[in-house]
Amino acid sequence: MLLPYYESCATLELVLPDREPKAVRVNVIVNPHIDEIAMSDYVASELGVILVDFKKGLWRLADDPLQTLRRSE
Repeated sequence: MLLPYYESCATLELVLPDREPKAVRVNVIVNPHIDEIAMSDYVASELGVILVDFKKGLWRLADDPLQTLRRSE
């Protein structure tokens, strides 16, 4: 099955209560069988996201203090 692919068609914005929003231009692949957003490692890196614990949904930004843990929404 060929999935629809849209190059540089959207802006993804990381909005946090303690930061100014950060936006990056992204490509979009539409999969009608998946109801979640998947972020590529490239986009995560552009936003400065560092995954701490996948199962618990814990992460931090590259410039956060090491003791800072954020929870996935």
